[in-house]
Amino acid sequence: AGTPSESIVSLLIESFPESPRAGDANNQFPIHLACQATQVSGNIFAILLSSFPEGACERDIHGNYPCDYATWNEDTPTKVIALSALVQNDATEMRRSLQVDDKLLSNPKIFDEHPSARTQK
Repeated sequence: AGTPSESIVSLLIESFPESPRAGDANNQFPIHLACQATQVSGNIFAILLSSFPEGACERDIHGNYPCDYATWNEDTPTKVIALSALVQNDATEMRRSLQVDDKLLSNPKIFDEHPSARTQK
């Protein structure tokens, strides 16, 4: 996935306020796509999450949350920014939706590779 432009994201949401709530054929919302992209700024996550905070807790047709894609993102700066933004968005709701506890979040293996990569070994 490519790098989204802050100005384009802002203009799109300004012109079409419901756009962050528009899922694609895979039921992925813009927040899912941002979590898969590279070199995404914290401002883009802030824009998307302020426009559709509930998007952080939406599953796509594969059963994945935006935080799953952020965790599997190989671009470490984007991974860290995305996970931070998602947790700051609504940590309580995210933990409840994902059934995550503090012990899991403190586990360094949270940044492991995508599960599909492990099954190919």
